[in-house]
Amino acid sequence: MKTLKLMIIAMLTIGLTACGMTQQTAKEIMTQAAKSADQIHSMALDMELEQDIKTNGKKIHTTTSMKAQMTKEPLAMHATFNIKAKNQTLDSEMYMSDKGMFMKMPSPAGEKWVKFPDKMFDQIMKMPRQQTDPLKQLKEMKKYADDFSLEVKDGKYILKLSAGGEKFLEYVKEKMQKAMPKKAEMEALENLKLNKIKYTFVLDKENYHPESMKMKMDMSFSQNGKTINIVQNASGSYSKYNQIEEITVPKKIVENAKSIPGMGQQ
Repeated sequence: MKTLKLMIIAMLTIGLTACGMTQQTAKEIMTQAAKSADQIHSMALDMELEQDIKTNGKKIHTTTSMKAQMTKEPLAMHATFNIKAKNQTLDSEMYMSDKGMFMKMPSPAGEKWVKFPDKMFDQIMKMPRQQTDPLKQLKEMKKYADDFSLEVKDGKYILKLSAGGEKFLEYVKEKMQKAMPKKAEMEALENLKLNKIKYTFVLDKENYHPESMKMKMDMSFSQNGKTINIVQNASGSYSKYNQIEEITVPKKIVENAKSIPGMGQQ
């Protein structure tokens, strides 16, 4: 669960920019890309995330691979993912729809499907939806257009950003606060330091649809007297625009899924 949460947070904080032309042109491209979002009703996403967490001389390295298909209206998602940490590997599967959020989890008796509490599912559904709607972030990032550069190459728009400082720190905090509603987690963000952030986003020149993304974010914060450094490297590719019909949770899963132990419905 913690690794999945970090994965979602990482997806929620993905940003955009560009390399080569004028800053105003970069802003115009972002505006057009944001408008094209209205034409997207479904898509597929392949995502790779590497994360290093360092504290007190110790380092935890995790990798997450995810393949997903999603629709916007109704909002639904089907994903398979693989998580590796130390010598452990977890393969799992997830559905999200108006039926709720379901995940396949390992157990002593073998894999089983569990259903997230309705309250937790509602919180997730209210989060910013960059992971299911990548063009939404282009619209949000237009206010940072002066920090963007743009390159046109092989029929693609390549948007890039390499930055840090208070301006982008506040943007990252805003996204993370919406994904971390607990008071203790929000307090940890008060002393968050954004050491470096880099983004590369490639869009199709004909329709402004995202094709791929790369992100690196280096941040630090203090909690309980300890300094924690987190470095995230993510890459993703988008495909199958408007080719996915309906995503439904199999009836067998809905009928047999169990509540997550210790997390009864609220």
